[in-house]
Amino acid sequence: MVHRVERGFVVQMGDPTGTGQGGESIFGVLGGSRYFPPEMLPLRKHRRGTVSMASSSSAVSDAKGVVAGSQFFITLSDGLDYLDGKHAVFGEVAEGWDTVDKMDRAICDDGGRPLSDILVRHTIILHDPFPDPSGLPAALNSPP
Repeated sequence: MVHRVERGFVVQMGDPTGTGQGGESIFGVLGGSRYFPPEMLPLRKHRRGTVSMASSSSAVSDAKGVVAGSQFFITLSDGLDYLDGKHAVFGEVAEGWDTVDKMDRAICDDGGRPLSDILVRHTIILHDPFPDPSGLPAALNSPP
């Protein structure tokens, strides 16, 4: 569920509570740490359609320094170089730009929370160079 939209900047999601205050990494779900240190690759640049982990430098009980959990965002414009090196890029939008544009135009309250729920029901990973973590169950109702 999308929990924050900043028009022309980012649409943020990945918090199962829908508040922007929750969520844990897949490693936490599988019995490890709730948070993990994200990989900051210097060659990955933020531009329109970049998908990145929402990182926090807040103190958390089981991690130190900059950490990430389950929350992520999609950037909605170019010229966001100041995000480079602060949030780990892990993907980019390849198609479905009409959906991204609709999310950018969502009517929101003063805090950026959409007044109507926005759900991303399905995505397709075009290229995944990493094996799934051990113990990860297969997604139910996912297309082949």
